[in-house]
Amino acid sequence: MSKNIQVVVTGASGFVAKNVRKHLSLNEFNLISISRKNFQKLKKETKIVSSDYKEKDILPKIKNSYA
Repeated sequence: MSKNIQVVVTGASGFVAKNVRKHLSLNEFNLISISRKNFQKLKKETKIVSSDYKEKDILPKIKNSYA
């Protein structure tokens, strides 16, 4: 079931988000991670770095996400 669920994690470079991302990745969720700071991408993760979280740039990429 988790393979079909797309999850968005904001603040991806932070301590808590980093651990959440690892857990979700291990459980094979479709993962999109967003941060204002650069961060190391995990396998099968979509990485978005945006300094100001412009909606026009991010919204199309996170469309149909559950969280």
